[in-house]
Amino acid sequence: MLSWAGNSTNGGPNIISANFRANGSAEFGTNNTTILSANFITKDILIATAANGTKSAIINSNIGNFDQFSYIDLAGYVGTGSIHLDGQAVATEGAHTFDAGIIFGNAIINNTAYADVSNIAQSPYFPSAPLAFSLSGFADNVHLINANASYSAGQYIPTTIRIFDDATAASKLHVELAKVQGKNVTTDLNIDIGKEFNPYTDTPPAYSNQKINGGTFAVTSHYTNTPAKEILNITANFTHSELTLSGGSNHITDISLNGFALGGANNYVLKLNVKAGFTDSLARIAVGELSNPNGNLAPISVDIHSEIGGTGGGDFYNTLGSLQNSGQFSAIINTLAGKQLEVEGASQDDSFSVIGNTTITGHGSGFHGDTINFAHSSISSQVKITDYHAANDRINAGDTTQQWTFSAAGGKSLVSYGDYGNTSNLNALFSTLGGAADAQSLFSAALSTATGGASEHALAEVGAIKLGNALYIIIDSNGNHGFDSQDIVFSLGNRDLQQTVADMHYNSPSIELSGVTPPQLEALA
Repeated sequence: MLSWAGNSTNGGPNIISANFRANGSAEFGTNNTTILSANFITKDILIATAANGTKSAIINSNIGNFDQFSYIDLAGYVGTGSIHLDGQAVATEGAHTFDAGIIFGNAIINNTAYADVSNIAQSPYFPSAPLAFSLSGFADNVHLINANASYSAGQYIPTTIRIFDDATAASKLHVELAKVQGKNVTTDLNIDIGKEFNPYTDTPPAYSNQKINGGTFAVTSHYTNTPAKEILNITANFTHSELTLSGGSNHITDISLNGFALGGANNYVLKLNVKAGFTDSLARIAVGELSNPNGNLAPISVDIHSEIGGTGGGDFYNTLGSLQNSGQFSAIINTLAGKQLEVEGASQDDSFSVIGNTTITGHGSGFHGDTINFAHSSISSQVKITDYHAANDRINAGDTTQQWTFSAAGGKSLVSYGDYGNTSNLNALFSTLGGAADAQSLFSAALSTATGGASEHALAEVGAIKLGNALYIIIDSNGNHGFDSQDIVFSLGNRDLQQTVADMHYNSPSIELSGVTPPQLEALA
């Protein structure tokens, strides 16, 4: 790695001799990964004012002085682009700002005060320049602009950032994608953690306790046409890793996770923290398929913490929509409409911490089983678990101070509130219900009818009811023995009620129940 801390002062540009050159392959060997500090690369914007007042610019860079490097390293980057107007230095592009467009001959002027520059000339694409970026350590609020800049029509290269070493949790990198024109655009941003690995040619390394924290990534995108599908690809190879997504302004729809691991009880884990507000369009977080030609690898385990959920479209929405008299509940159905956030794991031990309007599919129980955590789930903003395995998986419902834990080791059993999975029975149940103002009131009325009124004064601590193709688990979380809006309701999808009651067990938190102890509610047919 060719490193340099830079010589920027007060957020200004780095200054380096125009005669300084380096060749990565000559110095480090043609088959090695070679890394160049971004501090070596300069960008100078020279703006000239014509007699009629119009402005034109030439953007110069020394990027052509550096050949055969694999990566431009953003760790410790302190430079920026300098702006000169009619021969005088007048501004910069902002502290710690690097323009990816200089690689492709598509650089921009990142300063709103000079947005009126109409004609920009610059050097063309440098074929031997690095096409990817890296983090070998801490990034101090680095701003990578103009990422994914195309170098000619139809030639689109997604930006890749590989995190080789621990950047620490304090590291912050803001990736701002280039403006993309055209309809139905798909754009990718790739974040790779750990060393490069080719499953067809490389031998898997021995187990290591290495941990890499990539810090926080913010993403901003710009589009001139919609719709656009934005995909963030995150991989982690043979390392325990953590990454936080927070900030920026984007429309990322899909976060795809992947990585090579060894499997087993100590499988490598990728922890992903998706903060509230990171994207306004998230629809799916999922582990992709793994290339495993020799059968000696396993997918990475994931530990997903999402503060973003979907917009609606949960199981109660589907239940009401299936009714013969669904028109009677159209106003409520409309309030429940939307899309679920889909979260999917793989065949290893995965962990999910989510909020309402999220559907989780674990895809296997691995060595110890999957763990699902959520603080609250309601009938109108519901968590759904599609493939819960009672023998191995674990569900923690409630906040950390008051959790109900569902697992094979649980000492308590669920109460059945009735099976209305049959279409005729479901329609008969809801045919008697009317006048409910919202989803909570309607579900409460259905539960009351199903239990003969017992849910209003003798609600069990935990019970289950099957309505159509959805099995709902109900927790009397405030212990007042009556179903209300404070109680937790989540779905296990289209499961058999009798089998679920027999297999699913739980332990409850130590809480002081209000009122008197209710009588035991017998299972209702």
